[in-house]
Amino acid sequence: MFVSRSSLRVRLPRAAVHCLARVRWPVASAYTTRFDSTSHIQSSPPLRIPATPRTRVSVVSPAMAKDGGTQELNATKRTPRRWPKQPAPIPSTDSKPEAAVKPKGTAKRARATKNKGLSESNSPVPDALNEAENNTLANTAASSKDDEPIDTTTNIPFLKNEEDAGTNKGKRKAGTVDAETEAKAIKKSKAVEKCVLARTPTPAKPPPPGIRFLAISYNINSLRSAVTKCPEVLTNIMKTHQPDVLCLQEHKLQEKDVPGMENTLREMFPQYKCHWTCSVTKKGYSGVVALTKESGAAKGASQSTMVAFLEKAKPEKSQAAKISGSGPLKVTFGLGKKDHDDEGRMITLEYPTFYLVLAYVPNAGDGLKRLDYRIKSWETDLATYLKTLESVKPVVYGGDLNVAHLDRDIWNVDAKHISKSAGTTPEERKAFGNLIANSFVDTFRHFHPDAENCYTYWSVRAGNKQWNRGLRLDYFLASETLISNNLERGLYVHDAWIMDDIVPGGDHCPVAVVLNLGGSSA
Repeated sequence: MFVSRSSLRVRLPRAAVHCLARVRWPVASAYTTRFDSTSHIQSSPPLRIPATPRTRVSVVSPAMAKDGGTQELNATKRTPRRWPKQPAPIPSTDSKPEAAVKPKGTAKRARATKNKGLSESNSPVPDALNEAENNTLANTAASSKDDEPIDTTTNIPFLKNEEDAGTNKGKRKAGTVDAETEAKAIKKSKAVEKCVLARTPTPAKPPPPGIRFLAISYNINSLRSAVTKCPEVLTNIMKTHQPDVLCLQEHKLQEKDVPGMENTLREMFPQYKCHWTCSVTKKGYSGVVALTKESGAAKGASQSTMVAFLEKAKPEKSQAAKISGSGPLKVTFGLGKKDHDDEGRMITLEYPTFYLVLAYVPNAGDGLKRLDYRIKSWETDLATYLKTLESVKPVVYGGDLNVAHLDRDIWNVDAKHISKSAGTTPEERKAFGNLIANSFVDTFRHFHPDAENCYTYWSVRAGNKQWNRGLRLDYFLASETLISNNLERGLYVHDAWIMDDIVPGGDHCPVAVVLNLGGSSA
């Protein structure tokens, strides 16, 4: 096959004739190129396509070529006026060979490029430097251990820890270590270094010598979800520990949903009675329910308002001998103020010899929007309320109190964001400390003062439970008179512990407190 530049005569089979009529044939002159050793390859500018809008195409088939005949087709389509595609440049024979280009990423090359501003395309590099560089790369690869993975792009072993990363900082600046590779290596080393925080063992004590009273508090974070997806969690707690009171915070039910859920709980735990308080300000928010073990005359415990409750509160010494398993004498909801009580955050159970106050304390919220409300309103009214109850009987106060009191209650207490996070702000921790100083005792710290890494909350989003990186936000506080053995009443706090083995996909675990009510357990 040959192509004539003047007539564009092509010898092709007859079957290709019709296809060639649609082909656009740009017309251009031959290209002349020359090579300059001190510049890029240059080519003379191509000729423009002729202004003639049409191009005649003559086609000669192999059969017609024997007779010397031709068959012509007129290409009726206009040829676009544009620059033709340049062929690959051909250097002239008299040009000097191109200087050897040094491989990328060496220290001397990087400094030369930085200081002189030369590009790789026009900056010659001596052969001696190439030889020195090859020797350096060969020595680096040979010096690495056989079991170390080598980066094929830089011939440098991958980093294994932060110390290796520090030694390679100079190489990264010189371009021999990829910054992205180093960052991945550091991240991997941190993941390897991440380990489980060892928890101090805090086993539960044997039962007290007298009548046992066990209260368990658990932020369940949606009761409906817990009953539907993992009912065995509540069932195991009830069967294994048989608590006298099980308090569940953040059930997130509305008042209209209570009857149906109460029937479900009665089927699951027929010996228990439910006492509900729900949020009326927001749907799917807050809420506390107390399941109390009922038997005998106390089964019909009355529910009253806070005002009536405080007016009638009197010590009832004649009923001090009632055994564990009897329900509360009275059940009261809230603090007696509408702005608190509409969120359904508190239940008070009156027993013959003490009060049990169960709460879900307001969270300061994202951006600490409710911090002022909590410190100036809730904490002040709560302290007054507990002091009023304590003037009548000893008080046990527990639940999700949404504060990490001591430094050892926070796994990363030195982090900068701790002082600005809900539950760990200085204001919240100070207010909780003032409450304890006002004749209350942290029961868990009383029995385990030096316990480390004992938490009740772990971030689900960060997956911190597997590493035991959490906060202690759930408590049982008790009046100081309940800490030492009260010989007159035979009433004292026997034990307190954290059930951190029960976290079924949630963020909180239950906490427990045991009281000795006196008398005999036989």
